[in-house]
Amino acid sequence: MSDPKENAAPASQQAAAQHPRWKNSSTMTLGTPEAMVICDGLLGMCLTQSGACELGFLAVLANGDSTLEKHQPEITVVAVSNNKPAEVLFRRQWPREDPTFNSATLAVINPTSGHTAPLFLLKDFPDTKDFSKGVDLEHRLNNAQVVDVIKDAFRPRIQVRQGDFHSLLLTPQDYEAVPDGHGGPVIQLGKIAYMTAANLHCNPNSGKVELDIDNGTEFHSWSVKGRKIFVILHNNCQENGRKCIENAPDEETDVHLFYRAVRNPKKYKIKCKAAKPTPPDFNMLHIDVRRALCAAGLVPSEFCQFFDLSLLTTNPTPCGIGGFGEGDSLVGT
Repeated sequence: MSDPKENAAPASQQAAAQHPRWKNSSTMTLGTPEAMVICDGLLGMCLTQSGACELGFLAVLANGDSTLEKHQPEITVVAVSNNKPAEVLFRRQWPREDPTFNSATLAVINPTSGHTAPLFLLKDFPDTKDFSKGVDLEHRLNNAQVVDVIKDAFRPRIQVRQGDFHSLLLTPQDYEAVPDGHGGPVIQLGKIAYMTAANLHCNPNSGKVELDIDNGTEFHSWSVKGRKIFVILHNNCQENGRKCIENAPDEETDVHLFYRAVRNPKKYKIKCKAAKPTPPDFNMLHIDVRRALCAAGLVPSEFCQFFDLSLLTTNPTPCGIGGFGEGDSLVGT
């Protein structure tokens, strides 16, 4: 059997093309915005016909897969302000296979002009922020063809009405997509997103972030005045409150778990090209972002030692979003 690397696609095919559906943003503001959505773990993402960015928690049956069983879905909202400890305002966990709610809408009240709809920071921006560094299962890995998502494989689903979406943190090493059971070429991905985020810009005095769960069944509103609000959507692997090292080979990511949500998928393994991948340097993040992630328990202890949090470990390979960039819904059929 030939080495799949010998069948690698030409560089011209491997370069990330400008995506036709992710609308590019030219309004990114440096520094930390008034609020931010942070995505960590197995979350599907697409752009709906109504123009919202839909994020769905992978909720398929584990069927004995111990790796998938350890993934714990959670929404945490953290307030960060100067000279005060980061405060957890809201935390909701649920059984991964049996969510306690179906859908939610996240919206910004009094958004800043130019930031009133989801936008995506693509090739015009520094490589470290490029949204297309996230793994898109349709655009690059399925010849820009829509996949057949299984009904309710992603649940609950969160529609985000505003935000400049970008890669929050990239892997230190390069990755590649290796065909799994078919004869396609190896696709060179370069560094990929370890976490993805959306900057939410609004009036610093009257702006708010609102979370509407199941069409008003439950409603929350948080003012940004005097503080920054971080909404953290998390569906990563945890054991006893700590992020766990997966049992998969060290160089392989959890992206393969997304294929459980798709009928007859054209599978790829997303693998690190280095024999021993290392986690990113969380010190590269803005201090407010680090404080929020530490309060939510999502970064290693060495980056939280001044924030008095319990010890954590982290998976060196990313467990991040799965883009479904050609479709317009994660509801499935």
